[in-house]
Amino acid sequence: MDLHGTVAPRLGNLSFLVSLNLSGNNFHGYLPEELAKLHRLKLIDLSRNAFSGEIPSWFGNLTTLKALYLGRNNFQGEIPVEIGNLIALETFAAQDMSLITGSIPASIFNISSLKEIYLYNNSLSGSISNDMCHQLRKLEVLYLYLNQLSGHISSNIGDCSNLQNLTLSTNRFSGLIP
Repeated sequence: MDLHGTVAPRLGNLSFLVSLNLSGNNFHGYLPEELAKLHRLKLIDLSRNAFSGEIPSWFGNLTTLKALYLGRNNFQGEIPVEIGNLIALETFAAQDMSLITGSIPASIFNISSLKEIYLYNNSLSGSISNDMCHQLRKLEVLYLYLNQLSGHISSNIGDCSNLQNLTLSTNRFSGLIP
């Protein structure tokens, strides 16, 4: 589709909405805080647009979300720790945004329902939590390549027993592969 413009705050009045897919359009600007009222949402796909500003912390209020796709936008700053409040989240994708910086919030590694994490091709730095697989027993996909992550890859990565796809290339990791 070729929808364009900004997202109207009135969209937040659609209180029975369970899926919001605006992907692959030309939307721009900030996301209206009124979207935080959509407490029944299970899927948000805002990927492949030109949204800007920080990733809103109010996403953390949408605790029924199972999938959050934010990649290929112009978001900047750090991933909000409030994402860790999404206790039903299975897929988190915030990739291909060079202005996303800082470390990966430890709260993300406490979402036991997560199956897929796509945080590649950003400017993320810092290390990966040593005990990330302690809670992420269902994790199947972890794509963290093309960032500036550093430190050692924890030997506890083996605790992610369902992990099928792991890509950590083009970072600043050191040491041995466990």
